[in-house]
Amino acid sequence: MASSKQIQITRTEGEWDLIIKKLCPAGEDQLKAISRHIRREVLKIKNRMNEVPESVTWMGGKKVEKRPYIDNSIIEDIKRIAITMQVSEQTVIDRLIITPLLQPQP
Repeated sequence: MASSKQIQITRTEGEWDLIIKKLCPAGEDQLKAISRHIRREVLKIKNRMNEVPESVTWMGGKKVEKRPYIDNSIIEDIKRIAITMQVSEQTVIDRLIITPLLQPQP
């Protein structure tokens, strides 16, 4: 598994607990299970990209920032969630609201 550049993934303890619960049978090495899952998913994406390139590359393009209006009462809720999760308010919006919108629908 040697590589010229390794990738580090940072998540909260709770997020790792959820990931490990989904990927690791009891007693299995957690890092091996996570590595195996990443490998399997990358190979799926690579194969899909080879067959239908636009299925992966449609997300390309220049970065665009948007600043939606968020009501002050909702900002306070976001802050409370961010404190609980120990992440920034922007991370709350990104991980819990925006990222799910980008996932393929069943």
